[in-house]
Amino acid sequence: MTKYLDIWELGELLGRAPETIRKQMRSDPRRVPPRMHIPGKKMPRWSASEVEAWLEEQAFLYKDAELKRYSLDEE
Repeated sequence: MTKYLDIWELGELLGRAPETIRKQMRSDPRRVPPRMHIPGKKMPRWSASEVEAWLEEQAFLYKDAELKRYSLDEE
């Protein structure tokens, strides 16, 4: 069964306050994992497996950007 995270659980995982996540959802949705709305729930939820995949992707993108930056610095 899929585990779904609420905004407080997501905040703990990301090290962000729920209000920060809400602001980022409005201003720059790329800064938070994809969310879903479950019927009967007011607040969005996040699939734990999708959050994990998103975090891995973010880590990869960050590492890739760091590698490119270092290679540019060496030239």
